[in-house]
Amino acid sequence: DIGNIDPVNPGASFATNVTIHVGDQSSFSPTVTTQTGPTIINIANTNPNHNAGGDIVLDGVIANAVAGSTTTISADTGNIVNGAAGASIATGALTLTTPGGHIGTSVSPLQITSTLFTATAAGDIDVVEQGDLILGGVVSTGGTVNLVAQGSILDGLGGTATDIVAHAIVLTANGGSIGATSRALTIGTPSSASATSLSATAHSGINIFGNAIAHQPATLNLNGATSVTGDITIETIDAFQAVDDIVLGATTQVRASAGNVTLEAGDNFI
Repeated sequence: DIGNIDPVNPGASFATNVTIHVGDQSSFSPTVTTQTGPTIINIANTNPNHNAGGDIVLDGVIANAVAGSTTTISADTGNIVNGAAGASIATGALTLTTPGGHIGTSVSPLQITSTLFTATAAGDIDVVEQGDLILGGVVSTGGTVNLVAQGSILDGLGGTATDIVAHAIVLTANGGSIGATSRALTIGTPSSASATSLSATAHSGINIFGNAIAHQPATLNLNGATSVTGDITIETIDAFQAVDDIVLGATTQVRASAGNVTLEAGDNFI
């Protein structure tokens, strides 16, 4: 279990801990200043064979939010989960890796504040970001990626790189947008699945692009999309085969209460 971690000394001044020895201090007036620097936190449950068992359980607050700080948590075969109410991570770049497990749960998602979020898991990934959630690549090979941001959910990779890869994706941006007008959030399908399902809810617009990864089909099962104040644009790439469809179910609703809706399929609407 991981308890509270705060690498910053809570004391505001270190002057009382500094002793200066000079022969004549009559014209010497020293000034002692402090500057907080970044910290690298690396937590791992691993062994040389990369098959260590056991979960990493967060029971406290990891406070590592000084600019430039990074936090990396990895478990070989276990999960990364909350163990106590109030557990949270505040950091710069945050990387979570569980090649054989899941990250958070639907009942108790990880509570984070980060500048860049990267995650890989075999199962579900459940995370709540307290500000804007900027993605540096989130991959679930066999589960659902469920991301909630109190601000926006945005592309942090740039170019044509894929922000989220999973067979099921649920996105909620309570105070902002999902993607941006000039920079769509890019999603893709893992090799273990034939399509990706998507549900998206945002306050101020949705811009999502379904990409083909390593010649995987880009079929998108659109469960629903809702934007309160902005436009909705959802596209799938026209790739190498005729399966780049957008599939609308019998109960699918796409609603932009104060904006426009654009759906563009690489191949067909079904």
